[in-house]
Amino acid sequence: GLSQRELGTVLGIHQPDVSNLLNGGLSRFSVGKLIKFAGKLNLGAEVKLTRPRSAKLAKVAASRQATRRTQAAA
Repeated sequence: GLSQRELGTVLGIHQPDVSNLLNGGLSRFSVGKLIKFAGKLNLGAEVKLTRPRSAKLAKVAASRQATRRTQAAA
């Protein structure tokens, strides 16, 4: 396999960013950047949209839906 430094060269990022990526630090990169990384590694990419997991995000989503319903009723 590749070292983190070699992988960083392939992906065009620094070794500490490779380390973060390999340790689950995906939120530091945009979806578009992650898809580009997959392409550089000859991997396919699939994006799956799901409902929010946290209660806070669920409340925000519910609030937006309520606002839309109120606006539609007006």
